[in-house]
Amino acid sequence: MEVKHAVGPYPSRRANGYITIVDLVGPPKACPYNCVYCPIKGVGAKAISIKRLVNPDKVLKDFEQLMDNVGGGVRAVLINGMGDPLLNEFFPEIVNSLAKTLKIRKLDAELWIKTTLQTYAVVNKRLNLTNIDRAYVVFDAGSSEDYAAVNEPHHGLKLSTLINYLKNLNEGERVIAELSLVSSGELPLNWSQESLELIAISYSKAGVRKAVVKAIDRPPRLNGIRPAPEAVLRRVAESLTEQGIEPLLLLEKPQFHYSEVVVPSTTDLYSLLLRKPMTITELRRSFRIPYSDLWRAIESLMNRGIVEEVVWRGKVFYRGITS
Repeated sequence: MEVKHAVGPYPSRRANGYITIVDLVGPPKACPYNCVYCPIKGVGAKAISIKRLVNPDKVLKDFEQLMDNVGGGVRAVLINGMGDPLLNEFFPEIVNSLAKTLKIRKLDAELWIKTTLQTYAVVNKRLNLTNIDRAYVVFDAGSSEDYAAVNEPHHGLKLSTLINYLKNLNEGERVIAELSLVSSGELPLNWSQESLELIAISYSKAGVRKAVVKAIDRPPRLNGIRPAPEAVLRRVAESLTEQGIEPLLLLEKPQFHYSEVVVPSTTDLYSLLLRKPMTITELRRSFRIPYSDLWRAIESLMNRGIVEEVVWRGKVFYRGITS
């Protein structure tokens, strides 16, 4: 089935509103990391080489079509998806095109990226954030041991490389560390007292000023991975505040409904579920179409073997898988 590289909208805790995803990478998945909590199905190809991946014309075409259908009401466009967008050699060109499209259409939406930053760090390439409003950097560990356990980085990548790159990047408010606190069963992977102290030290070394603190809310690729308790997130937020770092604590899920009626095709739905497993309730809030129509579309995709049902923490999610 065709896969679109601009998908959504969907409700986001990060934006406290609706956002869309623009994917410059896959399928297949490709990333310098293979995080234990990644919601994307399967083990990806860990990569650090910058290559020509998704063509800019394809990305822009999909994005313009999505904006034609969605209209207003989207707070942000997140460049993310099935891997690190900085792996795509066309990244600067695509960012410029997206920014121009938003401006021409007079759409009041910010442009964000989510990245490991390691791709640029290892090749000593300067990240140009001219048209980027926020850059979320995956930063889940303060020690090499936790880094290896949580992020499962490409062989040879070092946490110290990321810290030094961030320190030299010096982009202030636009660069935001993103900390996902997770457990293996009941045991903390990166939120023991020692781990949290080391994270605070690493953030300070890197010059981090803001950090998203969150628990995972999607079924992870590995069985047994769970979110840290809410009390831990609040404790971490307090600790970061004491270090002069502003925490952005993501706890409550948005409960609003998108104001526009968007009727997705099965291709739209599959393309979204490939990047973000969702419940039927979340999909209903995204598209504002009858449950019966959603069920038919999901059942069609499941019958084709490209969407699976995943029960996680008492909820049923639907996740796209590559055919």
